[in-house]
Amino acid sequence: MNMQQLTAALAVTSACILTACSAITGGKPTTAGSAAGAGGAGGAPTTTTSSAAPVGAADLPGLLLSGVEANAELGATAMAVIPPGPQDQMSDDSSVIPNKDCVVMNDTAESTFYTGTGYVAVHQQQLQDDPDIDKAKFALDEAVVSFPSATDAAKFFTTSAQRWPACSNLSFKDDGGNRTDTWTIGPVANNNGMLSSTRTQEGLRGWGCQRALTVANNVAVDVDSCSYSPDDSAVTVAQKIAAKVAQ
Repeated sequence: MNMQQLTAALAVTSACILTACSAITGGKPTTAGSAAGAGGAGGAPTTTTSSAAPVGAADLPGLLLSGVEANAELGATAMAVIPPGPQDQMSDDSSVIPNKDCVVMNDTAESTFYTGTGYVAVHQQQLQDDPDIDKAKFALDEAVVSFPSATDAAKFFTTSAQRWPACSNLSFKDDGGNRTDTWTIGPVANNNGMLSSTRTQEGLRGWGCQRALTVANNVAVDVDSCSYSPDDSAVTVAQKIAAKVAQ
């Protein structure tokens, strides 16, 4: 997420996850739904089947953290959903990030990493502790993406575990907004069915983000948490969301 990009996106109301000027990277909406399922091996979550019924699209909004819940997890005091509000579309930052392997590190629910996986529906929203991103100390993007079955979600996780490391320990430029921002990516970890990595923006006094991805039942939980000390905040939020999923 990139601060300057959010300010521009709010002016044109074009994103499904807004762009932002110091940390909130943006996305242009694309149509939900895609083609055939994903494959791949390695890095699978610990559970690939579920005894519970698959989570339906109508139940996805209730899985995301509210402002009150986000406050508790992040140590903030005024987290709230910012315009344009909850979205049922994927993000697409592929046109502003030259290194396509790093698009997934820029934001949640990036269409280039979900297209062709067979996903059914997506619901995502962005929260900040101040509506002015220049004053915000916390920014959270959270997305949940449903698949036909727990097996399909597990396949997506496996593929993601193979693709995320392609951007590990690299820097990439984000050409959105009216300036180019440079982000440095840390190593990718895959622990107990949770992918995670860090993203730090140059020249912003330590503003950084943590990306996290896990699956529960037939749902992929995709989180980007930014602050001046993000630590494991995205992992914590992803775990809280996953705990809401019937399994």
